[in-house]
Amino acid sequence: MIKLFAALIMVVDHVGSVVLKDAFNSVELIRAASILRIIGRFSMPLFAYCVARGFYYSKKNGTVFKYLKNLTIFSIVSQPIPIILFWFLKVRSEFYLNIGFVWLFSVIVLYSIESIKFPITEKSFIKILPIVAVVVLTFIVKMEYGLYGVLFPLIFYFFAFKTYNPIICFLASFVIYLMYCRIRDVDTIGEWNQFLAMFAVPLAFFLSRVDVKVKLPGRFYYWFYPAHLYVLILIRHLLVYYKILKIRP
Repeated sequence: MIKLFAALIMVVDHVGSVVLKDAFNSVELIRAASILRIIGRFSMPLFAYCVARGFYYSKKNGTVFKYLKNLTIFSIVSQPIPIILFWFLKVRSEFYLNIGFVWLFSVIVLYSIESIKFPITEKSFIKILPIVAVVVLTFIVKMEYGLYGVLFPLIFYFFAFKTYNPIICFLASFVIYLMYCRIRDVDTIGEWNQFLAMFAVPLAFFLSRVDVKVKLPGRFYYWFYPAHLYVLILIRHLLVYYKILKIRP
C-alpha cells in the first residue's frame, strides 16, 4: 500500500511539474501547480522507504542481483523521459539521470556496505570502491536529487529495517536535507518545499503499521513510472498545441 500511495502522490507532483510547468493561464493555475508540487514532496521519501524494504528482503532471500537487474532495466527504459523534457519540451533546464539510477546507485551502496567485513582487509577495502564511485558520480553527473536521493534509502534501511528507530531516522533525514541545501548552495528556507519531505519519514513509519499488500502485476511499478510520465508529456503537448494551456516563453 505504501508504494501505491507514493505512486499516486508522484502523479500529483508530476501534473504540477510536467503538465503545468510554466503555465500562466491564471493566478489560480499557477497556485494550483505550486500546491501539487508541495504535496508531491512526500513521494520520493516514501519510494526511498520502498527501495530500502526491497533491498532488505532481496538480501534475505538472496535475490539482490535480480533486484539490481530490475532497477537497471527500469532506469534505462525511463531515461528517454529527461531527454524529451529537456530538449523537446523545455520543461527542464538541464539534462539529468532519472530517479531509477538514483535508486540503483543507492542499492549498490547498500550492497557494498553490507558486504564489508570488519576488521577491514585489502579484500574488503576493494568493496568500498563502489561506494566512493557512486558518491563521486553524484557530483559529476546531474541526477534527480543527487547524493541526497542516494542516501535516503540508506537511512530507512538502517533505522527502519535493520534497527527500528523512527526518531534517529527523522533526524538523519534532517541532516541529509541540510547537506542537500549545502551541495546545491541554496538557503534552507529557499528549499522549504524539500524540507517538507522530512515529514514523509514519520508518515512512512505510520503507514508501515497499517500496510496491506495490494495485488498488482509483478512489475507494475517499474513500468508505471515511465508510462505515466509519457502520458503526462502527451497531455501537456496536446494542451499546448490546442492552445488550452499557455506556456511562459
